[in-house]
Amino acid sequence: MTDRSPVLSENEDIEAQHPRGWRLAALVGGLLLTLALSALDATIVGTALPAIVKALHGFAEYSWVVTAYLLTSTTVVPIVGKLSDQFGRKGFVLTGIALFLLGSALAGTAQSMTQLILFRGLQGLGAGFMQTLVFTLIADLFPPAERGRWQGLFASILSLVLIVAPALGGWITDHEGWRWVFYINMPVGILALLVLTIWLPSRLSTSHRAYSGWKAWRRIDFAGALTSAVATICLLLALTWAGTTYAWGSPQVIGLLGAATILYLTFFAIERRVSEPLLPLDLFRSQIFSASSLLALVLGMIIYAMIFYLPLFMQTILGQAATNSGASLAPLFLPIAISAIIGGQLISKVGRYHLLAIIGALILLLGLFLLVRMDTMTTLLTVTINMIIVGLGIGVLQPIYTIAGQNATPVERLGTGTGAINYLRAMGSLLGTAVLGVLATGSHATGLSLAARQALAQNLGHVFLVTFGVGVAALVITLFLKDIPLRKRRQSTPTAISEEKVQQPHINGSSQ
Repeated sequence: MTDRSPVLSENEDIEAQHPRGWRLAALVGGLLLTLALSALDATIVGTALPAIVKALHGFAEYSWVVTAYLLTSTTVVPIVGKLSDQFGRKGFVLTGIALFLLGSALAGTAQSMTQLILFRGLQGLGAGFMQTLVFTLIADLFPPAERGRWQGLFASILSLVLIVAPALGGWITDHEGWRWVFYINMPVGILALLVLTIWLPSRLSTSHRAYSGWKAWRRIDFAGALTSAVATICLLLALTWAGTTYAWGSPQVIGLLGAATILYLTFFAIERRVSEPLLPLDLFRSQIFSASSLLALVLGMIIYAMIFYLPLFMQTILGQAATNSGASLAPLFLPIAISAIIGGQLISKVGRYHLLAIIGALILLLGLFLLVRMDTMTTLLTVTINMIIVGLGIGVLQPIYTIAGQNATPVERLGTGTGAINYLRAMGSLLGTAVLGVLATGSHATGLSLAARQALAQNLGHVFLVTFGVGVAALVITLFLKDIPLRKRRQSTPTAISEEKVQQPHINGSSQ
């Protein structure tokens, strides 16, 4: 008799622990609550900020309430993704929810802006854990052939939250007070915490860890984590302050960008040498993983360009009432939610994503082209139709970069790969708002004359033109999202990345 391999034994053990039936439904519900919670708090606070500033007398620190959350949530994403591969996901996702709830409770009791900013940073830390691990756990729960419908559903939830959150935040602030914007997280978070504590298996993913105890902790890439975190903070601060707090050419912004560049170069040098790198650079040898990561980056830029500048166009050029951003962007986000679900279902049904990605990019490019053509004579109906077309394209693409990226990632590195993709999506959002903000400088005035409105329309036309260029890049990237058959089993081997190498031996420069 031949002995079974350790990998096979581990896979069988993990397969036996996978929940089924109503337990699986409860677990998916808990993950949906977790994702909605982290996404909701990223936007719901915005409508409560005027009341918060008035109560705590801290207008000078206004932007830091949002910035602190963004800094910590983005910084921790790649770190927790890697650690979940080394030590399992359950402890990290539960820790993330607990940190988020603690930050929410403390934020609701804040007596000064300094306290609120610190507690928002704690919230963001928990949110960073939650956002990455939810999408990773979906990949653990379902084989690649089934992930499409679930990733589409979760992507649609993110879009719906962006519609609901501002209105909900305004209603809570008006009727219950701003502190309840934070307290409302408690019952939802506690329910998610209980569900995942009870039904999330401890061994749900394949671990590549060959060490345990102190030896395992010694192999953590502390140097990589530190340089990555500090580099991210420097870059985020530079992009957040540039053009607002400081000029783009100021010593502060240039210094931060220079420091970020040096630290990222140091980080890549470290990753080439350590035994357990935070970001294994060989992941990017896969054409599909690299294309998925780049698609996440450019889509992040496009989405946040739409969030910031479409409402501005409608309010200042078309003279629409300054309603909350969720209501004005409903024609964008509802199509995103619908097409993400439909696209995910199609992927699961046909087992392919490449052609659908190209179709989604073409639809997106058409919508962005129509935005470029808008001017002071454009009607609200035309803007609405354009938003719907853009939303349909984005919705098709949103689940694809996660599905394709995870399918091209070895199962023992799912957390690392998913964390890298989510990190680049977040960085794309910041790059989009910062860089495009330069083109729209001076466009926040109200009561504009006809000449000023025409000048503003021209500025926003430049914003949409650059966004169209980013859309062209998205289309080019989808051409490289080569199909790898979506496996119908969890934890199956060989991994997708090895399949790609088998199909394309010339990539490595030789064939066996």
